[in-house]
Amino acid sequence: MTKVSEDRLRQIWDSASPLEGKGLSSADAVLSKGLSKERAIRRRTVSILSSAAVIAVVFAGVFIGSNRQESVMLLADAEKTQFSLPDGSSVWLNRNSSLEYAPGFGSSTRTVKLSGEAYFDVVKDAEHPFVVETGDMDITVLGTKFTVSAYKDALPAAWLEEGSIKVNGKGLATTQLHPDQSIAFDGSTWTVSDTDAKCHSLWISDKLVMENMPLDEVVSSLEHWFGVRLAISDTLEAHDIKLSMTVRGESVDTILATINLLSGETVSIR
Repeated sequence: MTKVSEDRLRQIWDSASPLEGKGLSSADAVLSKGLSKERAIRRRTVSILSSAAVIAVVFAGVFIGSNRQESVMLLADAEKTQFSLPDGSSVWLNRNSSLEYAPGFGSSTRTVKLSGEAYFDVVKDAEHPFVVETGDMDITVLGTKFTVSAYKDALPAAWLEEGSIKVNGKGLATTQLHPDQSIAFDGSTWTVSDTDAKCHSLWISDKLVMENMPLDEVVSSLEHWFGVRLAISDTLEAHDIKLSMTVRGESVDTILATINLLSGETVSIR
């Protein structure tokens, strides 16, 4: 009840004829009683609203908690690392790589998200195809061995060692690969080639093999291998210079000296 309504009621009460013996109280008593009831109603309303808010928060918490699913992230920073997935498959992550999958992996889905380079040895499960998602291509398999390169600063590629895989990508219709085939994207065109796929998985046993590879791709592979940043003196001709070499336990300085001697270019650490 507002102040204006209280004053108006008092004026009406005071101007009215007295009603003796009717058991009526004074204006102050009547107003006091009315205001007390109004406050009680307000308190009950606030109490009900507060309880409803608490209940809403509790239900919201249950809803959010029951739907919260946190992905599992596997990381390989400075060293190549092997992991066993919940379905029994194995994955080797190269340096500066990560693999992510949902908590239900293996029971309802077998989808992983790859950033970097990985070698997969996938357990066959016809009811749950194994899917590797990258930014540029998705690979679907049942059971097989293959290598995928999907670094953010390099062109995507995949090499099939055993079994078969189906590849989808930007501007690429579904393409099936057979053993010792590869698929690569040069920024505009997808190319399927015959290859010795095992050469591209030797890094899991601490050996990097590069056969007739353009110098710029050699440099990119060495950056990931040694965890360094390299610079080429003439980047325009780097793709036309082809090199073949194998890296085992040699130092980065030894490898760069060899590259500079064979290519006539200067490749150095930034």
